[in-house]
Amino acid sequence: MEVLSTLRPKESRSLVIAVEPNPSTFQQLSDVSASGCDFCSLNLALSSESGDAAFVAADRMSHLRRPQEAAPHFQVEQRTLDGLRSSGTCGWRPSDQVFILKIDSEGHDGHVLLGARETLMAKKVKFLLFEHTNGQAAIDLSRTLDFLWTFGYACFMIQDRFLVPVSHGWFHPMYRDRSSGGFLVNADFFCADVHDPDLSIVIEGFVTHSSMLRAKEIALTALAQWQKQVVPQKSVWEVYDIAALSQSNLSKSILEFYLGDLLRVGYGAKPTAQEMQQSLEFFMRSVESAANETKAMVASVSAYEVACCYYFGDCATRDRHQALHWYRTALRWSNNIYAAVLEKLIQLEISEEQKRDPALGIHAFNDIPNACSIDQVLTGNRDAWASELLRVCTQQTYSRVEDSRMLAHIRACFLPAVSHLQKLTPNNKLQAC
Repeated sequence: MEVLSTLRPKESRSLVIAVEPNPSTFQQLSDVSASGCDFCSLNLALSSESGDAAFVAADRMSHLRRPQEAAPHFQVEQRTLDGLRSSGTCGWRPSDQVFILKIDSEGHDGHVLLGARETLMAKKVKFLLFEHTNGQAAIDLSRTLDFLWTFGYACFMIQDRFLVPVSHGWFHPMYRDRSSGGFLVNADFFCADVHDPDLSIVIEGFVTHSSMLRAKEIALTALAQWQKQVVPQKSVWEVYDIAALSQSNLSKSILEFYLGDLLRVGYGAKPTAQEMQQSLEFFMRSVESAANETKAMVASVSAYEVACCYYFGDCATRDRHQALHWYRTALRWSNNIYAAVLEKLIQLEISEEQKRDPALGIHAFNDIPNACSIDQVLTGNRDAWASELLRVCTQQTYSRVEDSRMLAHIRACFLPAVSHLQKLTPNNKLQAC
């Protein structure tokens, strides 16, 4: 924030609008407003639409009530940011430029941004800070980033004195929500108009981590590509000096993991098929090196990447048996919940395929929408599959099945058979999915 504050025009109008639905917290904001500063506090909730909303006041994390949630709640007024702006609430004029829009709504930030469509389209927000929390009611991060990119806003994940580019071609599979096979639980993001000249100043001023020597260069490279909207054409070996990077003083296992990650994702380069295959080799070497270095977490994460290569088929020939082996390897090194769920699902795939049941056979991801029909599902081993679907769905970290690539085959086969599933789950627990 201190870097951003230096860029605020001194002659600009000073107005702070704070929105808080929790009455007890709102009282604290009211006390601030009494101090005489140009401050306006509103006791209401923000979302993608206006109306009334149910609010849950909790000790750890207050939030708008989620579907099917039975927690005690009370009604609050709900507005949109576009509505506040157009109505002139707190003296906010439609022509005003918002210097910083900061959102922290405990998993609801994506919905708040949807309610700011007109404001973002008009480029009335200079800098945007929001939090993404993986959860039952949260909008998938990739969807939120794509929504912001539609209006020309590029985003970075905020880390300790460095920024990780995540928009438009720089989104790594690890940044997916847990429900989509990634590692993201909670993170803060900084966004700005990609053509704002002050964006490069923010990068220069904030990205100063002494151990991330190329972090600033990478952030500026991403910015340059975004400004030109250039699709990467050069290979990883053409863009990066892999030989020089290999001489880093990092431990061997971590270095091999990073090189594998670079060859697989590209980060401003376009990985060739050969480079993707090389990434698999680096991940495998990392597992072996981590075993020698007794680095359990590195071994587990690298083995997980090897398994994903085989399971999703992007850096190896798709092979479920190899994927199963490497997911189990990851589990031997660490209690990796993602590997555990994928291991179980692959076992189900192989088991059903061995039964030669055409309804529940495994199809390429591109064919998923047409993989199952109601008749086929209802003649398959539906009870076992329904039980597994329910088990996965009712885990909090896997509640957004509809957005999960790894669980897509379950969705394709079972959503047409909702009536049967509801008979198996009379309490309608499946509605949370």
